[in-house]
Amino acid sequence: MNFFQIIDQLAEVDADVLGRFDSRRAVFNSLGTAAKRTALAATPLFLGAMFNKAYAGETGVKASAVDVLNYALALELLEADFYAQFVAAGQIPTGTPAVAAINKIKTHEDQHVALLGGTNGAGGAIRSLGGTPVSGIRFKASAIPNFASSYDTQLLVAQVLEDTGVRAYKGRAGELLGTDLLTVALQIHSIEARHASHIRYMRAGRNPSAGIRPWVTEADSQLAAPAGPAYTGGTTGAVPTSFTFGGGTFAIPAYVAADSKREDNKIQSGVDVTTLGTGYTLADAVASFDEVLQAAEVLDASRAGGLVM
Repeated sequence: MNFFQIIDQLAEVDADVLGRFDSRRAVFNSLGTAAKRTALAATPLFLGAMFNKAYAGETGVKASAVDVLNYALALELLEADFYAQFVAAGQIPTGTPAVAAINKIKTHEDQHVALLGGTNGAGGAIRSLGGTPVSGIRFKASAIPNFASSYDTQLLVAQVLEDTGVRAYKGRAGELLGTDLLTVALQIHSIEARHASHIRYMRAGRNPSAGIRPWVTEADSQLAAPAGPAYTGGTTGAVPTSFTFGGGTFAIPAYVAADSKREDNKIQSGVDVTTLGTGYTLADAVASFDEVLQAAEVLDASRAGGLVM
């Protein structure tokens, strides 16, 4: 992930973004320690509103910090329910390390939901900003042929969801630049990446000749969710500008003209990385760099959007 590129892209749609970051920091830093503590303790909604206004950009659909976190929560709710149904299906081979691994991943997803959305109708990062967490998002198992009866299918869907989640967090990190919320998002993002790697390891153990690796490969650009067509970039239908599920609607940034790079991309920061050294192959280039997904692509029917009910 190229953080400098994210900053440049954010600045392209909002030329004053860095200035607004700096002005807000200057105002807060001018307060004394006691005043800072008082502000943090007494006016979280003010701080939340300040952040919501700071990172939206000036063109296209504006997404607030609450919108971005609700987007993340929607994905986490989808994954949490997926793993709950995965375990409930009873297809994980008993007496194997897979039982503990899938249950551990499920626990992680439940914790992510609790951090973002709170528990028992209270708490959570979204409420701390004065927002209302989305809820009631379920995994659409009926969209997956043989889901309840096939462990291998369950692992495949797990890889699709985890890979999508990893790319989705990177695709929106720029909207949280300069806030503590970026730290929260990156803490979850790195765990999703570990999940993706371990699921790949588990799938490779089931089929050693399939060429499945813990890292991305060229073939992953064609990996299809069983509910939809192979994902080759872009969207398969109307481009959404908002996401409505589970009693909540939140904005997503306008879809840009260019599709996000596929996982078989070899151009990073304008450089063909296969030319950087002798013997540096396309496979090496693909495995060395993860790509992002725009929000509209993540919510497309061929990705997570096709598996939500």
